[in-house]
Amino acid sequence: MQTLQAILMISGESPCVLELADGKLGGHVKQRNPIGSTALTGEPLTENHVIVEIPISGDDDKSSFMLAQNWLEKHRTVLLKCDARKILEFHTYLESNTGSRLLTIPNSLIRICSDLKLDVANQAIRILTEQEYADLKR
Repeated sequence: MQTLQAILMISGESPCVLELADGKLGGHVKQRNPIGSTALTGEPLTENHVIVEIPISGDDDKSSFMLAQNWLEKHRTVLLKCDARKILEFHTYLESNTGSRLLTIPNSLIRICSDLKLDVANQAIRILTEQEYADLKR
């Protein structure tokens, strides 16, 4: 099971946001919502949103963070050109028998995020066993 995932979320009024999803960034595009009108109300949307999964399939946190750092460096110019809100979110997966898990993000990665005007977030996600899931459904 992959215990760490990195997601880059970008949102803003600039068309460059959608351009980032059109092959300028390496990674799996998970969501791409353009400016337009909503299907239900017909009201205009004011922002574009893109979510890209950064490929960090390292064996441990250290190698995963290094892969994320290398990816950000590789795409530095493109990310700096885009005037939008950018969030690098780490998803930390916890197995049911794991009480807690400390995620320490290296200073070098934080510095790069600061240079690129990226906010950093972490979300811990507990993976339930089939029995725990069944118990919750009752």
